[in-house]
Amino acid sequence: MNVNDRFIDGLAELLTTAGTPVEWLDSNKVDLKQIFVKLKESGKISEELYNHVACSFTKKACSC
Repeated sequence: MNVNDRFIDGLAELLTTAGTPVEWLDSNKVDLKQIFVKLKESGKISEELYNHVACSFTKKACSC
């Protein structure tokens, strides 16, 4: 299994575990940032987890 497949599998598992509504994924383009913002705002993920995810998507080094 390559890195892309593992990433997609891990992301799918996270979104499923967090109970992400299918409507959030129902578009031509999935905006991951907006999905994680909605998860944080709905209380499905913690602020700490949100910060780790946001940090992983930035290009600059951070202390995640």
